[in-house]
Amino acid sequence: MTSIIDLRKPSIVVPSNRMNIERLYRGDLNDLEFEYFSFSRNKLYQIFSTGFFDYLNERYGLFISDYEYEDIVDKENLRTILTEDIKKFRTLKSLDFWNNFERCVINAIEKETGLFFFF
Repeated sequence: MTSIIDLRKPSIVVPSNRMNIERLYRGDLNDLEFEYFSFSRNKLYQIFSTGFFDYLNERYGLFISDYEYEDIVDKENLRTILTEDIKKFRTLKSLDFWNNFERCVINAIEKETGLFFFF
């Protein structure tokens, strides 16, 4: 899917292939092929309040934070996030977020790319 990433809203992006990862790193977003989902700032703060991103930061040596960029490209880390980490934090209150996040992780594993956080 080729689309435009609206970075005014928090977004999680999954590039369609390795070439698009390099383009993301360079900031070349024109005609980038990717899948993503975006959500409101309020939803972002709800998810932050669960401790999920702090947990990922601690476990994987990341710095996922508001108004920051971060990525997870290690396939084993993505698998662990899918099989263990999401289950620890998933709630019915934010089920739409968790379903979309899980879909992104699955796509990142299948495409052998990664998750790119633009908050």
